[in-house]
Amino acid sequence: MVVGNPSDGTEPCVQRLVTGSYLETGMRPQGLAGAGLSAFRSPRQSYSLTLWHMTYERIWQKVLGPGEVVQHEFSISKRYRMINMIVWLVIGVACIFFPPAAIPIIAFALIYFGWYLKIANAYAFTDHRVLIHTGWLSTKLISTDYSKSTAVTVHAPVLSRIGFHTGSIKIDSAGTNRDNLVLKNIEHPYEVKKKLDEMRKHH
Repeated sequence: MVVGNPSDGTEPCVQRLVTGSYLETGMRPQGLAGAGLSAFRSPRQSYSLTLWHMTYERIWQKVLGPGEVVQHEFSISKRYRMINMIVWLVIGVACIFFPPAAIPIIAFALIYFGWYLKIANAYAFTDHRVLIHTGWLSTKLISTDYSKSTAVTVHAPVLSRIGFHTGSIKIDSAGTNRDNLVLKNIEHPYEVKKKLDEMRKHH
């Protein structure tokens, strides 16, 4: 399958095999880099898990239907995670003279905000539906077809919008509990909503 379908040679073009591997045939596909969404990278680039960067290729391999292609993948905002981690680290350091409290707080900040929140919250827009994968050891997958989504709303409280540049997107979908269809604490939610609305128009 081809992501981007360039017609004049100027658009990015990346082929994706149904098995989940990616073959670079040109430049990377255009995505929502400004909105915190990541495009797929070539095999020459590392898919290794780091503190701030990872992809969710293994997750999508398990859930994609035949011929289904991930257009964009993203997670909880990096800024949201980083600021919260720093705050909790400062609290931990402030308790340094009381190790029984300081060590758990510092460990919590590094593990929960530095690693867990990102790996346990994977969001994707495919060419057919929205995917929300949550959890790590115990996981949960929620999806809704674009054709079944009836409304998309953005919730961006003042603190989230000013402090973290984040918000949440709620998706109303026929036959699905709305409370479960939430993309939480994502970067630039209005830009993400625009992309989602564009994809819904074609279904």
